[in-house]
Amino acid sequence: THTLSHTHAPQNCSALVAMSCDGGDFVFEAGKRRRLAELAHPAAMDGVADADATDRSKKGSLDAPIVNLVGFINAHPDYVTTSSCSGRVAIFAEDSAAPKASGQWLYVSHAPPQTENIVGVCTAPDLQPNTDANLKFEPFVLHVQCRSLQAAQTLFQVAFESGFKHSGINIGNKKTIVAVRSTIKLDVPVVLHGKLAVSTEYLDWVVASAVDKFALNDSRIKRFEDGLRARLAQQSVTGVPAQKQQKQQKQRKQEQRPTRGPRLVTTIVCENGHTVTTTTLHQS
Repeated sequence: THTLSHTHAPQNCSALVAMSCDGGDFVFEAGKRRRLAELAHPAAMDGVADADATDRSKKGSLDAPIVNLVGFINAHPDYVTTSSCSGRVAIFAEDSAAPKASGQWLYVSHAPPQTENIVGVCTAPDLQPNTDANLKFEPFVLHVQCRSLQAAQTLFQVAFESGFKHSGINIGNKKTIVAVRSTIKLDVPVVLHGKLAVSTEYLDWVVASAVDKFALNDSRIKRFEDGLRARLAQQSVTGVPAQKQQKQQKQRKQEQRPTRGPRLVTTIVCENGHTVTTTTLHQS
């Protein structure tokens, strides 16, 4: 998974549109051809690691739960995925006596874990005395290169509405990238100095929490995929981008509101000297 700096899509961004379109189509088409060639190997699309597959992830292939989603996005002329992870639980170990960069993954799974598997990893006899390890849950993340800022805004809006509140748009070097991300995370120390540092009861709770986060993560992925399919299908029928459709709908609602005519102000003087003023709006 790549780290990507992000900004929310600006409301008035004509300057950015010009910047991203200047040579952007050529860069996009070249990048899409290259990326689709990388994914053309059967192993890369089957979610199975293979030495011949050229997927850019460390795993070497797409994660099985999002193969259909990635395929759908890449079939659209305005998008191409650059990296992805369906969500995973992992145990990351570091040598407390070595630099932080010397860590290693002891366990990685893109499916909900079982407590016995986690216990087995945390109590393995080959753990070194200086080993410290954390159990982590890392949610779904997807990076998509977009043909235009308008296409990026559509994707970003669907992601944000689907619960991926940490999503953003990055524009630079003639590329427009949408990062679809959320904050469903878990990071708990479980091994200290080569020994299991928590009780099995606590580990049960941690694993149950990771399973719950998997379920929430999967539901958001489905909401995102369903929402994106619906939004792009709507655009293909109308030929109008979603943002423009919403603007047109707002304009129609404003036009349907009754227009206000001149105001009639009436002042009544009571016998006791008090005055009462009423205002009537004439609507056309």
